[in-house]
Amino acid sequence: MATYKDIIDFMNEIAPVHFAWDFDNVGPMIGRLDKKISKCLLCVDASKEVIEEAVNNDVDLIITHHPFIFDVQNSIIVKSSEDFSKNSLIYEAIENDICIYSAHTNLDSVEGGVNSALAASVGAKNIRPLFEQNCAGKIGYNAIGELPEMILLKDFVDVVKSSMNTPAVKYIGDDAKQIKNVVVSSGSFGDYSEAIAERKDEIDVIVTGELKHGVAVLYNNIGLPMIVVEHYFSERVILPVLLDKLAKQFDSIDFEISKKEYGTFKYK
Repeated sequence: MATYKDIIDFMNEIAPVHFAWDFDNVGPMIGRLDKKISKCLLCVDASKEVIEEAVNNDVDLIITHHPFIFDVQNSIIVKSSEDFSKNSLIYEAIENDICIYSAHTNLDSVEGGVNSALAASVGAKNIRPLFEQNCAGKIGYNAIGELPEMILLKDFVDVVKSSMNTPAVKYIGDDAKQIKNVVVSSGSFGDYSEAIAERKDEIDVIVTGELKHGVAVLYNNIGLPMIVVEHYFSERVILPVLLDKLAKQFDSIDFEISKKEYGTFKYK
């Protein structure tokens, strides 16, 4: 039976830890390296609901996208059984012998990772880095691809909403604009305004998960449409892709995507 260390090694092949931003915390968060793994849960965030799901279903390992531990923890103190702080989640995972591994910006930027999955999910082909990368195997935090045929922005918004299975999207741009070349940026869209503005003639629309108001105003001013699907929905597209890779490598392990994770926000 595969161990936690075996999965750590394979995850580093899928999304090398050195691809992560310097500020990020990726890789093994919690767990004994020689623990035998028979059941693994995949999620974007190891929330209270996900930890409870893991405990109730005898899960050995949780693989998250967002770092389970990000800030420095000087101590792990839980005030009471009603404490649902990060410390309480860490304590509960350790108490129930659940390993946790996180692949964040390294999984965003690797070829075949989050941005590749996001581009493919909206129908883009010939997916490649928007900006030149400093090493092989990286697609970066902005990927570009082409749709098989032209589509009006108002219709492409519907395609994105359906493919992300999200209850709502926000967007800016002319509904009648013809869309062919699509840029994606999973999670939070950084301020690449100057670099992207220089190439706006190559880009018909940008799909992202989160956007600052000022950046939206800027792109609206230069006539570059943007579709915002919400952070969680832009990143959960990687979970089925990751599950497929892991299941093919470790056929003795039961891999599942969390059934208790529905994103952070409610919609009316």
